[in-house]
Amino acid sequence: MIKFFRHIRKSLIQENKMGKYFKYAIGEIILVVIGILIALQINNWNEDQKILKRENFYLDSLLDDMRSNLLEIQEDINGNYQIIKSCDSLLLLANEGTYAKLNDERIGNLIISLGEYSKLQLEQGTIEEIIYSGSLQTIQNESIRGFVVDWERDFIEIKEMEKFARQFQEKYFSILDTFLPYYKFDFVEKKYTDEVRDIYFSHMELLNTVGNIRFVAKRLINNYKEKLDEINVFITNIKNELDQ
Repeated sequence: MIKFFRHIRKSLIQENKMGKYFKYAIGEIILVVIGILIALQINNWNEDQKILKRENFYLDSLLDDMRSNLLEIQEDINGNYQIIKSCDSLLLLANEGTYAKLNDERIGNLIISLGEYSKLQLEQGTIEEIIYSGSLQTIQNESIRGFVVDWERDFIEIKEMEKFARQFQEKYFSILDTFLPYYKFDFVEKKYTDEVRDIYFSHMELLNTVGNIRFVAKRLINNYKEKLDEINVFITNIKNELDQ
């Protein structure tokens, strides 16, 4: 093709047709420019396709992570409802003074049940990869990008409440250690004697701690539910983006 163009130029010069030569030269330049522009356009299209493919990969991964996180958060909500239920039962028994009527197993289960506490174990590998690999701009949707950026910050309050929950539960069992004879449990039929019950259900600091555990569990449920709503909206945004 290059030899062909050279042959035309040479012929025009030899025939002293300079006007036609210049027109031809300009046309040849235009063709070259058009060729370059087409090549750049194709290259840009290829790059755009690579970015789109990468973005879709991240969106699919985010979708999987968030679905797992919904299950994890719901599980923690259920766990905190159980804690509240146990706290209510213990405080009601203390208030009404009916704890002597409960069998040993039931009252023991209630007392020990406050040892469970929440600590979200969330899937956030995709979010971390997007941020730390410098791929944030790969996500075109501003709402999705903003959610990714704010992910860690949005859990600050939840982490603080989980910390309070652990502190109150540690305090609760620390108080129990002062009067509950665990060392006898393998050797006696009735572990929670009348004496132990009287101490437990009249111990003001202990009962206040039970109340604090209940309060924090309720706050955590509210925080978890808010996060569930936010993640559900996030999932909807991702689905809409993938469907485009």
